[in-house]
Amino acid sequence: MTVRFAVGLLVLAGTLSACGTTAAPGSAPSSAPAASATGSTVSHTKGLPPTVTPSDTAGQSLVGWTGPGQMYLVTYGSGSCPKLPTSLSASGGNQLTITTASTSDGPCTMDFGPTTSVVDVPQGIDDTKPVQVTVDGVASTVPPR
Repeated sequence: MTVRFAVGLLVLAGTLSACGTTAAPGSAPSSAPAASATGSTVSHTKGLPPTVTPSDTAGQSLVGWTGPGQMYLVTYGSGSCPKLPTSLSASGGNQLTITTASTSDGPCTMDFGPTTSVVDVPQGIDDTKPVQVTVDGVASTVPPR
């Protein structure tokens, strides 16, 4: 019985440490480079950017400008295993493709909330024109900055 308890504590500690840390909404985001975002810096924080109000509650990703050369990406899912950008690529015609993945294989909490990532936009994206952004196969148009 004592061995099972000790093993359970070790598993729990390992699971909690694998979840990473995020900052509270409105506080400074934590920085963590994306695994294959071609050198783009990615930071993330729980919650929505202060200026964003979601237009629906379906949990579809939201994308917009945060400043010159940077966009925010809001994904919805588990708070302990959020979906974060894993790759970012630009193509002709002012198109940006973002792929996301969960930060863990689990176990994950069953809550459903937003996580905001900030990404450096690849060279070639013109922020004075609309940008066609595809996140995990779902396209949307971001107006000029």
